[in-house]
Amino acid sequence: MPEDQNENVSGNPDSPANRRNAHSSSPGGYAIASFVLGILSFLTCGPCAGIPAFILGMIELRNIRNRLSPPEGRPFALAGAILGAINSALIIAGVLFYLLFVLLMFIMRVHENRFFLPAP
Repeated sequence: MPEDQNENVSGNPDSPANRRNAHSSSPGGYAIASFVLGILSFLTCGPCAGIPAFILGMIELRNIRNRLSPPEGRPFALAGAILGAINSALIIAGVLFYLLFVLLMFIMRVHENRFFLPAP
C-alpha cells in the first residue's frame, strides 16, 4: 500500500480509487447539487427541485457508501435528500388536502340541492 494518499493505488490513473484520493478534500458535485436543489425547493421551485434533490442526494449517499465519492459530501447529500423529501411530502399532502376539500364541497352541494329542490 502506498504511503502517500495521492499516489496511484493501481496502475490506472483513472481508477475510482485514484479519483477519490485526488478529490477527497471537497464534497462531490451531486452532494452540492442536492443541497442547493433542496433549499430551492422551499424557496421557489417546489417539487421541480424537491424530487431531483431527493434523487441526487440518494445517489450521492450510495456513491459515498460504495467509496466512489468523497465522504465530505455526506452532510450535504443527506441534507439535500431530507429537504427534497420533506418538500415533496408537503406538496403531496397539500394536493391531497385540496382534493379532499373540493370533494367534500361537491358532496355538500349535491346534498344541499337534493333536500331543497325548488317547488314545481
